[in-house]
Amino acid sequence: DDFDEPQGSIRAMLGAIEALPDDARTLLSECRFREFNIGYRFGYEPRWFNNELSNETLTRMSRAGASLGITLYPPDKSDREDAGNSDATRS
Repeated sequence: DDFDEPQGSIRAMLGAIEALPDDARTLLSECRFREFNIGYRFGYEPRWFNNELSNETLTRMSRAGASLGITLYPPDKSDREDAGNSDATRS
């Protein structure tokens, strides 16, 4: 499935984890690093946005022994050059 918001993807992965047989969940619990990482590639628009993770999703993540990471990716160099060439900045 394709999800527009991180919560949908995280819930789908949690569903798969919760459906694992006990021996597989035991193996997963032995992993040193269990993180759901939400990555955002930022540009210059929109100036702000909001994503929410519900209490239910956070509780399920905690039960799975997972943490939450957030990674912010800056604009590509070409994006910065395009922003400097906008009509508002041309002479």
